[in-house]
Amino acid sequence: MAEKYNGVYIIAADTGNGNVKTVSTCTPTSVSKHNSKPLTTTNVIEYNGSYYVIGQGHKEVVSDKTQDEDYYILTMFCIAKELARDNVTEASVLIAAGLPVTWYGNQSESYRNYLKQNKEVTFSLDDVTYKVEIKDAVILPQGYAAIIENLKDMKGDNMLADIGNGTINILRVRNGMVIEASFKTELMGVNECVKEILKYLKDRTHTDVDEYVALEFIKTGQSSISEKYVDEMKRIVEIYCGKVLKVLARYGYNRDFMKLYICGGGARVMKRFCPAVANDERVIMLTNICATARGYELMTLKMLRDQYEKK
Repeated sequence: MAEKYNGVYIIAADTGNGNVKTVSTCTPTSVSKHNSKPLTTTNVIEYNGSYYVIGQGHKEVVSDKTQDEDYYILTMFCIAKELARDNVTEASVLIAAGLPVTWYGNQSESYRNYLKQNKEVTFSLDDVTYKVEIKDAVILPQGYAAIIENLKDMKGDNMLADIGNGTINILRVRNGMVIEASFKTELMGVNECVKEILKYLKDRTHTDVDEYVALEFIKTGQSSISEKYVDEMKRIVEIYCGKVLKVLARYGYNRDFMKLYICGGGARVMKRFCPAVANDERVIMLTNICATARGYELMTLKMLRDQYEKK
C-alpha cells in the first residue's frame, strides 16, 4: 500500500537502467513506443496518442535522464502500478525519485523539473485510465536511500556498494553518518558482465545471442543453453565480481577495518558468484531489489514531517 501524507500519495520511482522499481514492484527497464495499439496487453502505457510497451528489455546507460521521454513514461508507469494496488485511479501524487550520487548535485533540479513538467496528467496502463495531479517531485541520492533503514546499525567505518545495471554507487558511512565526500559513481554495472557474456557467445557461435541468455544465467546461476558454454560464462561473471572488489579497494575498502554493505541487483550476483564475499561475516548483502525505492519513500516522508514540525 502506497504511503500518503496529508492526502497526497508518495510514489517512489527507482528508474534504473536494468529495472524500474516501486516499493512493491520490479519490471525490466525498457520503453518501446508504438503509434498503434500493440498486440501485447501487459504493461502498456497509453499517453498523448501513443502506446509504450514497458519491460521487454533494458535501456542503455544514459548520463542524463531528461534527454528523452522514456524516464517520464517509466515514472508514470510507477505511479499507475502503486495506485492500482490501492484500486485508485485519481490521485494527487508526490514523486520520490533519485539519481546516481555523483550526478545528484548537477542534475537534481533539471530532473525534478522534468518529472513535474505537467501539473496534471492523464494516461492509461493496461486500459485503465489514471488522472493524476503532480504536486511535486523530490530527487534523492541513490545508494544512500537503499541503506536508510540500516544506518542505525552501521557502527564504526562502513562502505556501501550499490551495484545496479549501469552504475556502481559507492559511499562511506561512519557511525551512522554518511561521509558526503566519499560519494563516487562508476560506470561498471552488471550490464558490463552481460556484454562480456554475449561477446563470448558470439565469438564461439558466430551468432547474435539474445541478452536474455546472459541475464538468465546471471540471475539464477543456471542456463537453458548447452552446458558446454556454462563454465566459461561462470568464469566471466567471477572475473566481473573480482573487478568490482578492485574498484572498492581503490576507494579504500579493507575488510579488516570496515564492513561492506552491497545492495542493488548486483548484490545477488556477488552473493551467487563470489564466495569470498558471500561467506564473509563482515559483508552484508541487502538483496531486496526494491530497497532504494523504499528509501526514497521513507526519506520523503521524513522531509515532509520535518517541514510540518517547523511551521
